[in-house]
Amino acid sequence: MKVILHIGAHRCATRSFQNYMTRKSETLSQYGIAFMGPERTRKGLLHGVQPGAVSVTGRNPVERARGRISLQLAGLHNAGTAAVVISDAAMLQPLEQCFALGALYPGAGERLSRLDHAFSGVVTDVMLNIRSPESFWASAMAVRLEQFLRELRVLAQQRKEVIHRAKLVLRPKDTNDLRLRVAQQQAQHLKTSISTAANYDYTDLLLC
Repeated sequence: MKVILHIGAHRCATRSFQNYMTRKSETLSQYGIAFMGPERTRKGLLHGVQPGAVSVTGRNPVERARGRISLQLAGLHNAGTAAVVISDAAMLQPLEQCFALGALYPGAGERLSRLDHAFSGVVTDVMLNIRSPESFWASAMAVRLEQFLRELRVLAQQRKEVIHRAKLVLRPKDTNDLRLRVAQQQAQHLKTSISTAANYDYTDLLLC
């Protein structure tokens, strides 16, 4: 049985490919092809393969993951599956880590080595989609900006809730003073965030 890993990259129609494979899963199964996407790999099939927070059970998370993967593959093989495609761009490295480190998948080698160990060396093929660096980073930064704005809206809503709760326990004069102080702090925080984003040097990212 072929074991094919589709490791992304992000912003390279990976999600579209995953959606297509999910929609066509019944048709693909008729040809002996099974598919697993992020909903199966994250906190499921591949949980514990990479370093990170895991539940404290006293067991080795990597060995547990190896056993889980082995059982899944054995079940597919016994069912007559000819090939299984496992697709998740986070196998290469989460995109937010690329932003945090200012580099394009700097941990890819180590992460893929851990995957190979977890699959006990049975991986037969690895698929990687790519696109030009300038369009990749432009797309990735657009998504990150959208997430940032969404987080700002959540923070704004939380601020309203805090002020509302404070109004229930503080005197009117104190409430007005609190609202003013919170508004001033929020404005300063937003000003700092915008200034940081405006002054950030994206040259290294675009030249990766």
